Amino acid sequence: MTRGRDYQSSVTLSNGRGFTIGGSFTGGIGGTEVPLRDGEVYDPASNTWSALPSAKVSNVLTSYDNGGPWLTDNHAWLYSWTGGSVLQAGPRKQLKRYSNSGQGGVRGAGTRNAINDQMCGVTVMYMYDNGGIFSAGGSQSYSDSDGLTATHKITIKGVNTAPAVQTDRHAGRNLGSCHHTNAYTLVALIAVPHNYHSTLLLMPDGRVMSGGGGLCYVGGKWQGTNHPDMQFYSPSYLFDASGNAAARPQITKLASSQQNGDQIRVYPGDMLTVTLNSASGLSHVLIRMGSSAHSVNTDHRRIHRTVHLTSDNTVILRLPSDNGDVTPGFCYYLAVASSGAHSIGQTVNVFKV
Repeated sequence: MTRGRDYQSSVTLSNGRGFTIGGSFTGGIGGTEVPLRDGEVYDPASNTWSALPSAKVSNVLTSYDNGGPWLTDNHAWLYSWTGGSVLQAGPRKQLKRYSNSGQGGVRGAGTRNAINDQMCGVTVMYMYDNGGIFSAGGSQSYSDSDGLTATHKITIKGVNTAPAVQTDRHAGRNLGSCHHTNAYTLVALIAVPHNYHSTLLLMPDGRVMSGGGGLCYVGGKWQGTNHPDMQFYSPSYLFDASGNAAARPQITKLASSQQNGDQIRVYPGDMLTVTLNSASGLSHVLIRMGSSAHSVNTDHRRIHRTVHLTSDNTVILRLPSDNGDVTPGFCYYLAVASSGAHSIGQTVNVFKV
C-alpha cells in the first residue's frame, strides 16, 4: 500500500478494483503530527496500489472522539455502486460519495443522522434490493461513550442523486429487521457473547457462524475472556411449526452461460438456468459473499432476481446488467420459499465486464 493503515475499511468497486480509506491506528498514528489516511485504490490487474490525494479522508472523520483524532477515521461504512463510485454511509453522520478515477474525488450526499456519529455501528449493515442499506447502533466515540439505539434505512438513488434516508427506526439489539414490512421480530439471544475481534460468517445453509473474540486488551485481565471456539445461529425460518427442519427447495441443476466444468461463472446481464424439484411459489436471490475489513462487511449484499423464463421446474434468471448492482466476486444463489426456508446456497462467480 502507499501508506500503512489499520482499522481502515475497504470495498470492491464495480470496475473490479479495491478502494480503501482511513485507518490511522498504525504507520504513525494519524492526527498526532502525522497526516490522516486519504483514499487509495488497488488494481489487481497490475498488482499495484495508487494514492487518491483528492479522495480526502477529512470527509470521513467523525466530529470528535474522546480517544483522540486518530480514531475518527476508523471503520468507514463503504458501499460501491455503479461507475466505480462509493457511498460512505457512516459512521460520520454526513454521507459522502467518493470517486476513484484520476486523483479521486469526494462530494456531499446528504445526512444520515443529524445528532450523532455512529462509530462502531453494528456490522449488520447490508445492501437491500434496489440500493437500500440498513445501519444500526454505534457510539459517538470508539469507546467510553454511551451506545446508541438509532437505526436507519438509506436508499441509493443513483450516482448523481442524494440517497433517501429513513431515520429514527429505534430497536433493541436482539431484533431482526425485515425491510419488506419495516417491522422487527424478536430473535433468540446469543448463547455466548463473542465480542471484540470476533467474526461472523453466513453459511451456505443459512446458519450464521460466530467465533473468536474476547475483550479489548486495554486495562489488562482480558485473557480469561477470550473465546477460542465458535457457535452457530439458526434463524427461525429454517424450522417448521413443530420445530423440525423446514422443507427446503431443492436445486437439481444450476448452469450459466460462462460455465467452466462445475464452476458457475457469469458476467452482468448473463443468464442463470436453475432446475428445481418444484419452481412454484419461489423467489430467487443472489447473496454476495462478504469481505470484512476489521469490522465492516462492505461487500455483502442481497440481490433479488425476477424470473425471465419458466419451463416446468426450470427457471431462467437474468443478472443485473451493471457491476455496480452485482459487484465482481463470489455469490450464493438461493431459491426461497414463501416461508423463508431456502435452498442450500450454490456458488456463482460474477466477472467484471
